[in-house]
Amino acid sequence: MKESEFGGFGGIDAEVTRSALIRYLRSATPSPSLATVENFVDSTQTSLLGFLTVHCRSFLAASLPGVLLIGEGSELVSVRGERYLLAVSHHPITQMALYVSCIPLATDVPNSLRQVSSPLKPPGRYRHLVLVLPEMFGHLSDTLLQRGQLILDTGYSWMVESILLMVERQQLRVAEGLYALSRELFPERTLQREVWFATVGPAFGFRLISPDVTRAALDAITLTTLDLPVNPIDFLAELLATRLPRDQLMMNVAAKGDQTIDVDLRNAGYARTDSRYSFVLNRLYGSYAVTMMPLLRSHNFAVLALFPTGRAAIRDRLEVHRDEFGDRALELSGTIVDAATLFDPEPSKDREKISSAENVAHLLGMSIDDMLSGTARKTRRWAFRLGRRNP
Repeated sequence: MKESEFGGFGGIDAEVTRSALIRYLRSATPSPSLATVENFVDSTQTSLLGFLTVHCRSFLAASLPGVLLIGEGSELVSVRGERYLLAVSHHPITQMALYVSCIPLATDVPNSLRQVSSPLKPPGRYRHLVLVLPEMFGHLSDTLLQRGQLILDTGYSWMVESILLMVERQQLRVAEGLYALSRELFPERTLQREVWFATVGPAFGFRLISPDVTRAALDAITLTTLDLPVNPIDFLAELLATRLPRDQLMMNVAAKGDQTIDVDLRNAGYARTDSRYSFVLNRLYGSYAVTMMPLLRSHNFAVLALFPTGRAAIRDRLEVHRDEFGDRALELSGTIVDAATLFDPEPSKDREKISSAENVAHLLGMSIDDMLSGTARKTRRWAFRLGRRNP
């Protein structure tokens, strides 16, 4: 955000506030992982509002002659004994605006109030920041509003960048080879950002992530939730962190039949018990209609491409290059299988590592020598297509 956008609040003052907020958030919220990203969003939101409350309270006390802070709470008191309560809360009905209010506690104090508001940059939990102050504090309203806007915009931006940094870590980029091939096949960025890859294993299914599709997902979810009282970053966290039982997934149906299918996500098993995740997917795709194309499959492991139904250009090109994606998925099978452990907060030290060559070969339905050999790929590919297990 440029200094000129802050009027009287800019330059060093704005940068000091921004830096102090980021230092506070880093100390208050541990870096996210796939296992903790949803908690990370919740705790960062709480810490952000806490910082905003303390900052506004301190600013008012420092800017108003004769007004003092009372302890560590939310009250201020003037030298004449007038008490004020500072509160930060969302609008009780729409829940889409965040209110920062400083209200006199005594009825004999002049209680004429001034209200000003400003839009907030997406993504974030709130669409507007509203400031309510006694008229006698009104000369501070514009500067305090600018400070609040800076804090919220900076905090939510930091939250997003922290999640993207998590995605970019090498150990999470298990499917980068698939996404690299996808970028070659789809030079059109609009198509490129609509293709996700996912996997179904013996027990669970989950999405394979990359920085590009993660940012595209946040853009799409932000755009489709502008009129809803939700945090699109929270939806993104759920999208990344969700690992569901195999038998509840429509991907399992596509993998078993080894054929491309168009599905309604409301028919998935998980949608019958928890419709929130299917609603998140609806915000991502723009509808509940999704196409699922198996690229590699065995009796208990599959890698699939997912994209919105009706994208003929995506479907046709994937069909033509399906074998290439199958080969790439096979090369990455070890890291893809191992990615299932990234969803566990504290993986058991005694559990046999799922990415060992023996387990990966078993999941793929082939021998160790065959899996490690670079000469049998074509035979393996057709074995997968036919749903056979190599001897």
